[in-house]
Parts: sequence; structure tokens; C-alpha cells
Amino acid sequence: MFAIENYDVQETRRVARDEGKIEGKTEGKAEGKAEGKIEAAVNIIKDLKISVSEAMRVLDLPKQAEKEIIKDLKKCGIPYVL
Repeated sequence: MFAIENYDVQETRRVARDEGKIEGKTEGKAEGKAEGKIEAAVNIIKDLKISVSEAMRVLDLPKQAEKEIIKDLKKCGIPYVL
């Protein structure tokens, strides 16, 4: 048999909800920073006419960001060099 004493379901739900909010905010901030760096890379490429790889190096972006940058450049009609 289970002996459950002083178990507050409402408190457990509240704690779980609060933890979820914190996790969501943390993930949202990280995604926002990544999107901001990609946008900055697109602007740098457009304004300074540098290569995608150079912009990624300057902004310290991971290799995975290259696809997003190229997609955004194509969407805006901005010529680019890898």
C-alpha cells in the first residue's frame, strides 16, 4: 500500500507550472538571441558585402546557422557568396 501524507496536488501543479514558465523563458531568450545574430549576419552581408562564412565567423555563429542565413538572404533577394 502507498502511504501519501501531506501531499498537496495544487502546490505540485503550481511548482510544475512555474518551472515550465522559467524553462520556456530561457528557451525563448536563447532562440531570440540566435535569431538576432542571424538577422545581424544578413544585415552585415548586405551592407558590407562580405561572405556568409566571414559574417558567421565575426558573429561566432555555428555551422547550422548557415542554412537560415542563406534562406533569409534569398528571401530578401540579397546576393551572397559563401
